[in-house]
Amino acid sequence: MKKVANTLLIITSVLIFTGILFKKMHWPGASIALVFGSLFSLFGMLFYFIARYKNKHNVKVATYSVYFYFFVMVVGTGYYSAIGTSRDVLICFWQVNLKMEKANEGLIGLIPNHNSEGMKLYDTIEKHKLALICGGEMSTDLISKEEIMNRYCANGIPLNKDNQDIAAMYFLHDGTGDELVESLKKVRKDYALALGHDFNLMEYFEESVSPYEFDGPNVTWISALCEHLPMIAVLPKLSSIQNQILQCELAMQK
Repeated sequence: MKKVANTLLIITSVLIFTGILFKKMHWPGASIALVFGSLFSLFGMLFYFIARYKNKHNVKVATYSVYFYFFVMVVGTGYYSAIGTSRDVLICFWQVNLKMEKANEGLIGLIPNHNSEGMKLYDTIEKHKLALICGGEMSTDLISKEEIMNRYCANGIPLNKDNQDIAAMYFLHDGTGDELVESLKKVRKDYALALGHDFNLMEYFEESVSPYEFDGPNVTWISALCEHLPMIAVLPKLSSIQNQILQCELAMQK
């Protein structure tokens, strides 16, 4: 009975640790490992208390396997709670992005000319957003946004939401970010010339102080947009730029 209890507790510790790791990395099988780990935990503790009750002299109050089990449970529970909190924050980014996209859809219907340079840039940014959801590279076999959302999202939320490398790799390593910044600067200049010197509907896309360091070095706008940030935090920023473009297009029609 004692050996069975120790074996079950060790298996429990391994399964729970593996489940938490897989949950963090978004690998398949995380939920299964956590469920089986919890079941083995119940049986392991049950056998341990039965063995302790039958033979108090040979079964210690706490063996190494019990210590290890409780260590994994305490650390794992705390770490899993931290993962849950982080997940909630990431979901908030996604909800903000959805609200921005809904507002943009309402503004698009008010714009008659969709062939302007600004609207072309709007469509380009939309493609960038979908490419980020795909993991940094648009799949050639996927045509519509619905197909992308079905394949790369779970419960409507991107699978790669917490990946901090996708956006930086996508925008900084092949010149995509530089092209985007140049296009934004050109469109902003055109809007400023058309709307007058008091133009303030679009932000500047120049270098600025690093948002991660107090009095730090200047960083490019595209670096501040995508470096050291989870992919899902970049999406609402891009949607905000799209909203600025739409506001400028509407202002030019007045």
